[in-house]
Amino acid sequence: MSALLGYTSGRRRLRRVGRDFGHLFPHVPQKFGYNKRLRAASSLLTSMIRIVARDTSLWSEDVWPADAAHHTN
Repeated sequence: MSALLGYTSGRRRLRRVGRDFGHLFPHVPQKFGYNKRLRAASSLLTSMIRIVARDTSLWSEDVWPADAAHHTN
């Protein structure tokens, strides 16, 4: 979703979090720390996405949302 807002790189997303949401997050990791945490949490995120998807109509839908950052014209 952040790609739809024009934040197509991790670095830009992290800058935005620090700038716009810094008051909500006292410590925003830099890119290396962010990627390290993201890799460590990937199996948890995958599991949670599946749980949420099964509890909604999206699981049986024929059309799935795509990540705009990976879409090519």
